[in-house]
Amino acid sequence: KDGEVVGFVEKPNTSKIGEQQVKVETKDRFGNKKVTEVSLEVTYGDSLVYQGLSDVIRSIVTINHDDQKLHVTYTNEQIHSYFKNELYMGITLYDQNGMEKKHVTAEGQETSKNFAEQVNGTSFQYGDVVKVYHAESGRLIWYKNSELVGKGDKKKFKEISFKITPNGLEQVQ
Repeated sequence: KDGEVVGFVEKPNTSKIGEQQVKVETKDRFGNKKVTEVSLEVTYGDSLVYQGLSDVIRSIVTINHDDQKLHVTYTNEQIHSYFKNELYMGITLYDQNGMEKKHVTAEGQETSKNFAEQVNGTSFQYGDVVKVYHAESGRLIWYKNSELVGKGDKKKFKEISFKITPNGLEQVQ
């Protein structure tokens, strides 16, 4: 009571989904500081998850409703070595009139860093459509309100489209 949270002792890993223990520093009303471990749960929210070789996550594209921007994670590992010089993953954002706002792709031999840096911070409006490409769509999964909603099927498609809504991603034909 009458204390304050000073902050994280070590920055939490927000690209790791699930529960984790983090150290938080607090200060009581007398100025005494104390470090306490607390649980922090990181969830997917409204996200598209691109997996690569061995189903390892290479990028997560999250719809950030607060600032209406796309937020993207990446790894420094090659996306998928078997797809050298081949398109492996891509994303295209269209406005409500079908005009292209952003188009970014990555080949298998690349890391997802360049992809993430180009997509990260892209503004969207509700009603925009995001078209997702994945060479092995069975390694594409998507979440709505942190619930697993769907997974691709490499036998059926490589591209899938979603409308961005205040309630998350809604699949469109």
